[in-house]
Amino acid sequence: MSGSDYQANSEPVKFNHEDAEDLASACDQAASAVENQTGSRSAWRNTGLDGFEGYYANLFRSNGSVQLSAITDLATQLRQVASFIRTLAEAASAEQKRRDEAKDWLDRKADLESHDGFGDTLSDWGRSLKDALWADKPPLEVTPPPTFDAVAVTPGERQPLTGSGGSGRTSALPENLRSFASASRGGDAELSGWPSGLRSKYQTFQTTCQWGTVIADGVWAGFDQYLAGNESEAVWADTV
Repeated sequence: MSGSDYQANSEPVKFNHEDAEDLASACDQAASAVENQTGSRSAWRNTGLDGFEGYYANLFRSNGSVQLSAITDLATQLRQVASFIRTLAEAASAEQKRRDEAKDWLDRKADLESHDGFGDTLSDWGRSLKDALWADKPPLEVTPPPTFDAVAVTPGERQPLTGSGGSGRTSALPENLRSFASASRGGDAELSGWPSGLRSKYQTFQTTCQWGTVIADGVWAGFDQYLAGNESEAVWADTV
């Protein structure tokens, strides 16, 4: 028996399936939380645009398109991370099963080789045992763990809305924009705990699921950038 084969297959796959699913489920939930605000975000912006005309209104409207694209990208990549984690979990289970079968076969091989006559190829008994053992031989090589690299979320740049507004601004405009800012901040408050929560679960996942890799830092960073873009618009709308 190869000692290296036995040692490699005796080592359990370091993968905590509960922690993996905890992170995957959190990613799915965060994606839904972001995506479910799509209609509200559009409505809040339309309120801000009511009676708002001119150069800054066009920028404000264009930034809404950028925001909606960021929502789609962020939700898509969060779900992609969840999919990667579950695919890795399935692969870890398959590798653990392969190791268990390989170790069992190596144990049976060692046991049979310890009996007198097993190595006697002229003995019908030895030959039949050897043939049966090798016919049942599983793969002994350890499967290389896979790596999944999630696409980083890079929200499009929102145009800075400098100054106090454009021409054609009505008396109702400041009130409408402040309503937008208040609603937007309320939506952001609903999402604010997700980036840190996801990072915490990701750190646990990295600690307890050391077989294989899922790279997701760019998705968490994109979440931060999305919220920062929302806040920058709210600050402007509040100061008009």
